[in-house]
Amino acid sequence: MSVSDQENLVLANRLQESLAGSDLPPQFAKLYSQHTRVSANRPGLHSWGPSEARQRLDDSVRLLEAGFIQRGADHENYTSSMRRAAELLEWLAHPRLNPDELPLNLLASAVYQLAGYPARSSGLLREDASQLLYPRSSRRFSGPVSQHLVPICVHTWPAPGQ
Repeated sequence: MSVSDQENLVLANRLQESLAGSDLPPQFAKLYSQHTRVSANRPGLHSWGPSEARQRLDDSVRLLEAGFIQRGADHENYTSSMRRAAELLEWLAHPRLNPDELPLNLLASAVYQLAGYPARSSGLLREDASQLLYPRSSRRFSGPVSQHLVPICVHTWPAPGQ
């Protein structure tokens, strides 16, 4: 392992310790609280600002990069970085926190799978498929995408309640 690889691993481990340890950092707790409130159709936090979602998205990318560095070095706890990145993506996927309609649920699902949490990954895929099949807004997926994707989802995932 080169010196720069060792330095990157040290930095990745520090990032994991500060952002993906057993305690939820205050900025992530705030995101979780905002997600919980808007998911329950309640008003969001008064202290929540639009830039915070972008910052948490940046945090998830940093954690994912740290996880890949750790995994490449056979670090045993790389899954902690990836799991926390997936949690952030999952919480940011709520439509009121994701005005750009980024595919954050799908990304979170992929990262959960990489982190070794296949049940959480599958749960998000099922949730996302049900939103595709029973959309609240018809503009989410339309045209050629829905013509190919929806039949695949119908074949793969049962309708909610089945």
